[in-house]
Amino acid sequence: MSPALLLTALVSTAGGIVTHGIFFLAHAAYGFGDGQNLWLAVALFVPYVPAALLAGRVGRRLGSRNAAQLANAVMIVAGAVLATRPPEWGLWIAAPLYNGAAGLLWPLVEGYVAGGKHGAGLHRAIGRFNLTWSATLAPALWIVGFAGDDLLTTFGVLLALHVVGAVAISRLPADPAPHDAEAAAPVNPDYPLLLWTSRIVLPVGYVLLDALSPLLPGVWARAGVAGAWAPALASTWMVARFGVFVLLSRWAAWRGRPGMLLAGALVMLAGFALALSGGSVPVVLAGLVAFGIGQGAVYYAALYYGMAVGNGNVDSGGWHEAVIGLGYLGGPALALLGLAVGVAPIHAVGAVATLGMAAGLAPWARARGVAPT
Repeated sequence: MSPALLLTALVSTAGGIVTHGIFFLAHAAYGFGDGQNLWLAVALFVPYVPAALLAGRVGRRLGSRNAAQLANAVMIVAGAVLATRPPEWGLWIAAPLYNGAAGLLWPLVEGYVAGGKHGAGLHRAIGRFNLTWSATLAPALWIVGFAGDDLLTTFGVLLALHVVGAVAISRLPADPAPHDAEAAAPVNPDYPLLLWTSRIVLPVGYVLLDALSPLLPGVWARAGVAGAWAPALASTWMVARFGVFVLLSRWAAWRGRPGMLLAGALVMLAGFALALSGGSVPVVLAGLVAFGIGQGAVYYAALYYGMAVGNGNVDSGGWHEAVIGLGYLGGPALALLGLAVGVAPIHAVGAVATLGMAAGLAPWARARGVAPT
């Protein structure tokens, strides 16, 4: 495994503990309910978006490898604080600090994975990247489920992952391979419009995801699932998404076709509604599987089009991660707004997400004469 893919696996597992597992940890260790978890989800991604947008600039100033080491060091410090089971205010500081550093690190990692690659080579590189991080994300929730409210164990594992990550970073070149304009294959003329569409549909998908994730502890509690089983079952959508990534990494016919974005958007919406409205374990699991399938299709397309049009550089990854971060912010914010006015999150978030996806898909439909101009 290359150092970049090893780093991907390590940071994905560690990051999953914070971005998805933190809600189970806060529920178990601090007694957080739905509202507090939604506010925590907002706090996590306030620093993520600007950090992702600054990744390219920081990488050029410090060198990408040095910038990655800096981000990793900040994540180690934040993880060490969380391991001590700090007072509640310490959780509110350390968890967003960790995630802000993750926003800086991920575009750098993506730049190393995709740098200097084009066409079929870029498709293979993105396939390996997606398979690596998605396969290692679900185990993060398994770790959280195993440890329960033992933050020392959970974040001890996180710290170990980042220490090994520092070694992986040291084996990277100073900067990703540069883009070779002469070697690049001509970009499909449909890709810019598909990129625009995916960069609307993708954050809407993350609006759904980050409204869903903070609410899952409550969903499982109401369904009678407790202890280690709750986070383990919550990883179902991650496993389903991994299956989609396997399919798309081996099948290239989807590239340039808008149908996958449309299907992914619809399946995501249906899965979100089913997971939050289902009162039984089988129904919630069915919703999570559908959500994972739809989210995987949209994510894969958005990353591919972004790297293909943006030449696989760190700035392209930064925009991709910033778009994700905006979605992560919007989900809990909409859910909180709905709760404030007496509207259930499933309705408040679902309605806005439906409008957002329609807006994202409309330009493609107009360009193809499917909808009136």
